[in-house]
Amino acid sequence: MQNAKMMSGSTLTQFQLTQNLLNNLSQFNITPTAKLVLLYLSSCYNPKKADMFPKQKTMADKLGVSEASVIRAIQELHKEALIISERKYTNRYVFTPNFLITLGILDKNMQVDN
Repeated sequence: MQNAKMMSGSTLTQFQLTQNLLNNLSQFNITPTAKLVLLYLSSCYNPKKADMFPKQKTMADKLGVSEASVIRAIQELHKEALIISERKYTNRYVFTPNFLITLGILDKNMQVDN
């Protein structure tokens, strides 16, 4: 998870990330609900800290879908290697290098130390 944090960097603003995602949303072969969740996560992005902490219930309420739909969408985003998540006291999400490469934010030939 540390690699994804490092690659997110602090040079990309939340607005730039979301705008880039909107312009390239058709490149992702995922369901419409997963696209909505991905957009919602991008709206939670903080360039100073790559972690995002929205509650699944909040996402469901804001997106107008069921909580079960959000859970399925998050599972789909995991399967497509677009996000990493961790659950301790709250849900924690981080965009993966695969996500950043697809958006053209990260060069696929760039190496990141473990």
